[in-house]
Amino acid sequence: MEAKPIKVLLVEDNPEDVLLLERILQKSKGACFELETAESLSATLARLEQGNIDVILLDLSLHDSHGLQTFHDTQAKSPGIPIIVLSGLDDETVALNAVHAGAQDYLVKGRVDSQLITRAMIYAIERTQAKAALHKAEEKYRGIFENAVEGIFQSTPDGHYLSVNPALTRIYGYSSPAELIDSMTDIGKSLYVDPNRRAEFIRVMQKDGVITDFESQIYRKDRSVIWISENARAVRDTQGKLM
Repeated sequence: MEAKPIKVLLVEDNPEDVLLLERILQKSKGACFELETAESLSATLARLEQGNIDVILLDLSLHDSHGLQTFHDTQAKSPGIPIIVLSGLDDETVALNAVHAGAQDYLVKGRVDSQLITRAMIYAIERTQAKAALHKAEEKYRGIFENAVEGIFQSTPDGHYLSVNPALTRIYGYSSPAELIDSMTDIGKSLYVDPNRRAEFIRVMQKDGVITDFESQIYRKDRSVIWISENARAVRDTQGKLM
């Protein structure tokens, strides 16, 4: 099955550079490209309105825009499309600043070949897609965290909550997650009726890395007592230390 062409928008106002890049892309063996060109920032923004572009090759020096502002205006119009800056030898610093601002890469004109530019564009697309997938996964997790009927929390071994969801806040009788986190500075002393219960929780977590059906009596904010059952797993750093 033939690979889907990668749709490239080349933003360049020098006809010789356009011709050179067209020839370079024609020699590419790693991917198939469909190349469109725009000579100005205004033409670029108008084309991006139509959509259906996979990657942008952007010269920062155009007749109607110059420098980092060219990148910012293009990025604002196409936040989900990877941008690779085309740099002249005299504006590499500006190109690097564009990378720091969010450009996926920069290439120096006259120093690119088909292999380099193909790899740069494919990597830029893959990184952008991976970032979008991660953002989507984080949004999905946040939706589960915020809307679960079970209480969910993260805590440190020394007894501080790092995060709590609205359900746990309600179960413990607090008005907001922030109030619960700020009020509960020592989980072992403040939460459990039996102050040794938290130490047992940590001991099992250190030993097994997982806790299932850990039942305890705890104090709500109003000091009423309820039973809870906790399930938890350890999160460790690269050295194996419990975080």
